[in-house]
Amino acid sequence: MRFSPLTTAAIAVATSIACTTNAFVARQNAYKINQARHLSESSLAIASTAAPEEIAGPSVGDTRGATLLLEDVAISRGPTPLIRDVELRIESGQRWGIVGPNGAGKSTLLGAITGSVRMDSGKALIGPKVRVGYLKQTAVSGSTKTVREEAASEMLEINAARDRMTKAEEAIANGDTSDKTLNELETATEAFSNAGGWTQEQEVDSVLAGLGFVPADSDRPCSDFSGGWQMRIALARLLLSKPSLLLLDEPSNHLDSTARDWLAKYLGNYDGSMVLVSHDIKLLEAGVNNIAEVAGDCAEVCELLLQQIFGRERIPSKGGAGRIRTKCCRGGAVAGLC
Repeated sequence: MRFSPLTTAAIAVATSIACTTNAFVARQNAYKINQARHLSESSLAIASTAAPEEIAGPSVGDTRGATLLLEDVAISRGPTPLIRDVELRIESGQRWGIVGPNGAGKSTLLGAITGSVRMDSGKALIGPKVRVGYLKQTAVSGSTKTVREEAASEMLEINAARDRMTKAEEAIANGDTSDKTLNELETATEAFSNAGGWTQEQEVDSVLAGLGFVPADSDRPCSDFSGGWQMRIALARLLLSKPSLLLLDEPSNHLDSTARDWLAKYLGNYDGSMVLVSHDIKLLEAGVNNIAEVAGDCAEVCELLLQQIFGRERIPSKGGAGRIRTKCCRGGAVAGLC
């Protein structure tokens, strides 16, 4: 199967594909995809039928200026090819949605990016200065911190500057008033301020509230909460860490409607690059500005969706910027920007 970019206007097209035209016609705009995969310990959990392999994190390499570069990626599920010939280049600030039917290989592809799934061929490279963020399978299990402490624990720039400030202040309190120490305090304080340190607590509380926590929860230990709520804490920690490349796999699965709406707005304003696997139409509409699709033979459904949802006929594929293309190729359908 191949990937190809799709404009934001076609989000509903790619998202609603379930490879069954009759099922779509029956539901039309109320169409929803029943999830076959349940998020358990991580929003980056790989499908259990895949064959994950322990690999040490994302691969850093020459992406020729891109945040993320996938070239000729192929992954099999046992003896059966799952995805092949994947080509995708993500630039700084681009937010990509990955869509397609269950079992097509979307989560497996994220696993290839993070290094948790072995590729048969090709490469998935992260730029040298890119900081990747994704939910870890352990969530916050075993944490002895409070909810607020855990959520703020990966705000690295602020936390590092605070540690420097504290160290310098302690040295001064112990009688070290040398120019070096005083300058270190001044520099650390400036770094703390520039990183948003003075408003850190308000920012943490805002994100926790958006994900459904009440103020009294902030000072409770993480261990007080169930697995689903611990996943929300882990999601808050991830969002507050503000990685330059954010990877999310069905992040709305464990959220109620209010938290899903908040997350959609948050992702829509995210400054970094993002790869989002989701079937949630509202989340994709608000959160991404590009779409790549992993799908089966669904070209007819794509055309029907364009007519039903956008109220117009599909633009024929004749090349040129801004044209929507659907074409059927061996092994799958490709929807993208001509």
